[in-house]
Amino acid sequence: MVKDKDFYNQESTRYSSKRYPSVATNYIQYFFKKRMALVLRALEENLKHQSGLSLLEIGCADGVVLREISEKQNNIFAKLIGIDTSDGMISEAKVITVDDKINYFVRGEEAFANKFDVVLEVGVANYANIDEELIYAKNNLKEDGIYILSLAGKGSINGFWGKGAGYNNFLAYTEYEEKIKKYFEIKKIIPVGIFVPLIWRNKIIGRILQNIFEKMFLLFPGLFHEKIYVLKD
Repeated sequence: MVKDKDFYNQESTRYSSKRYPSVATNYIQYFFKKRMALVLRALEENLKHQSGLSLLEIGCADGVVLREISEKQNNIFAKLIGIDTSDGMISEAKVITVDDKINYFVRGEEAFANKFDVVLEVGVANYANIDEELIYAKNNLKEDGIYILSLAGKGSINGFWGKGAGYNNFLAYTEYEEKIKKYFEIKKIIPVGIFVPLIWRNKIIGRILQNIFEKMFLLFPGLFHEKIYVLKD
């Protein structure tokens, strides 16, 4: 399954506002915001007391995650690069980003002189050839670098209940993890997003119950919308 580039070109001017509002009012917004928070925490935990690092984000969209990283972890990173297959997203990212530490390229047109301390790829690899994505990340990651990857498994509640837009083309988490282990050491797995039908009919109740359900279901990580993998070369 390949991402629809035309869709993302059309979404480019409203991508961040639809997915990252100040307060989540539905499950999808909650999921995007929670995943970003967990990615930021994983970066902080793995890069303590480091500075001057470089980061490559694969599938950067309009740069919303890179801007958040630069703002919240400004002391850690000296260079952040975002690539995306959508030229509309890259154009939008260049317009709305004022941080001169961040640069963007359309994927396929990038040329990197050096490898990166961190490669980040969230919400992307399911829609590409997973083996090719793992190899691309490995080829652009420094020795002992960190690769943070998120994947959705076909056995999740979201995939089952929602008849999952695209989930039929996804693999089980165990299958993804077999592929990952060919190239990387898995340091940590962080489940994110339990889809609970109906609770988001009321946004206040949704925000409260969502966190409760996610804590309850931590013993069943395969049911989560995605897993975030912290990987070492």
